[in-house]
Amino acid sequence: MGMVPVRQFGANKMKFIHSTNHTVLHTSTKCDDAVRLLSLNEQKYVRYFHGHTGKVAHLSVTHTQDLFLSSGEDATVRLWDIRVPDCLGVLRAKQRCLGAMDPGGLVFAMAAAEQGLLPPAVLMYDARQFEKGPFESFPLPMVPGDWTGLRFSPNGKLLALSHAAGRCTLLDSFTGAVVATPLIYTSSGDDIEMAFTPCSGFLAAGSPEGPVRLVPAAASATPPPVAANAPLLGPAPVPAGGEVEAVAVLPGHHDTTACVLFNPQFSMMASACRVLSLWLPREL
Repeated sequence: MGMVPVRQFGANKMKFIHSTNHTVLHTSTKCDDAVRLLSLNEQKYVRYFHGHTGKVAHLSVTHTQDLFLSSGEDATVRLWDIRVPDCLGVLRAKQRCLGAMDPGGLVFAMAAAEQGLLPPAVLMYDARQFEKGPFESFPLPMVPGDWTGLRFSPNGKLLALSHAAGRCTLLDSFTGAVVATPLIYTSSGDDIEMAFTPCSGFLAAGSPEGPVRLVPAAASATPPPVAANAPLLGPAPVPAGGEVEAVAVLPGHHDTTACVLFNPQFSMMASACRVLSLWLPREL
């Protein structure tokens, strides 16, 4: 497929959509704050999604529906259908907020910071009738650092809210209970994305120093088979609402590893700093 030029608009956050024609959504770093739909096969833009008046910091897609969410520094979360350029709805907050689609595309969550006298909370919406307001609200504990990401686990049972301080708050998506608060890395100020393993049992994230770390997201999780050169640190049970440590550290990167992703169907992980690395599981 080769290189696809995006110099005119710049590109930052990128997400593949569920179609089979190699199409991606990406945020822009030049000209405006629109989200753009790019065909990699044809190397041309299919559609622009205008509406945000600040940098779009987060995109959330579902691999079963045509819906996606964009979260901007203009304190809005917008719901879109990839087939039309106009947004379906806008959720506004007083401070920066984040949105995440559940794997089935029927429910989405919005994490909102303090709203006047209201504490920070996660608001749950039905994507089919979001205009009626949230059907559930979960209070959030106060944590240091700006929020950097919100995502559902592949099985839909957990919500992970990541912070710039290297910490993550894991919530039960049905009750709102804090399951754990993993510390992935100790430095702050870096926009580092975290990802669930396909089994939903672990979280993986890079670090400012480079190594990728895996921490358990469920008390019953056992360490996954990782690359042969990765030092295993042993199982670390998740105390209810408590801190957990890494069960494996994957060396290899020497710059800030800002992105980790998993193939949803096969046992492959990708991590990226200035270079892209692909990881296969170690044979048991």
